[in-house]
Amino acid sequence: MTLEFGLVVPAGPPKDHLAAWSHLLDTALPRLAGTFTSLWMTDHFFWDDLPTYEAWTVISYLAARYPAFQIGPIVLGQGYRNPALTAKMVATLHALTGGRVIMGIGAGWKEDEYHAYGYPFPSPGVRVGQLEDTLEIFHRLWTQPGPVSYEGAFYRVQSAWCEPRPHPRPPLLVGGGGSKTMQLAVRYADLWNMPDAPYPLYAERVALLRQHCAAARR
Repeated sequence: MTLEFGLVVPAGPPKDHLAAWSHLLDTALPRLAGTFTSLWMTDHFFWDDLPTYEAWTVISYLAARYPAFQIGPIVLGQGYRNPALTAKMVATLHALTGGRVIMGIGAGWKEDEYHAYGYPFPSPGVRVGQLEDTLEIFHRLWTQPGPVSYEGAFYRVQSAWCEPRPHPRPPLLVGGGGSKTMQLAVRYADLWNMPDAPYPLYAERVALLRQHCAAARR
């Protein structure tokens, strides 16, 4: 087993010190290259009045500025971006970076920013169902010769092209500790993430993940 380290970059700069964010990364990351292999950005619009950067913009910036690292979101909220467009964004950045994108996606949870930015905030079951449709759209657009059509319970695509298709396919990470979300990770993903959990809870969920993997013969 190989243990790799990734760094989640700050969500934004300190108040009134916008230059401090990029200065910190320019100072620290050259020293971490070779020890840390990946850079990650959370996907949130605000934490009260703290400066908070938009995730995909930051990921694109990191990809260009720090070519020694893989990059990815930890994790994108599926409800914030059209799933087919997101698949296209990932495919584009993956191609431009020579295959350095790890794509993280989750069902979303931060209700206040959904309302603040005009997104509907459906029930957990609906959000997980939307995540399932999103993962299926990713899979089809990234692996099937176009045009691709799909009619899901919540999302659809009709004769959609994703060219160039990413090759190799970006590693896919699903984030979330719910049993249904973890089953989707087993079905679709290469990696699973559960952030901000104390170790006993994390260990419990890892044991559940292993059960889901065994049931899926994976």
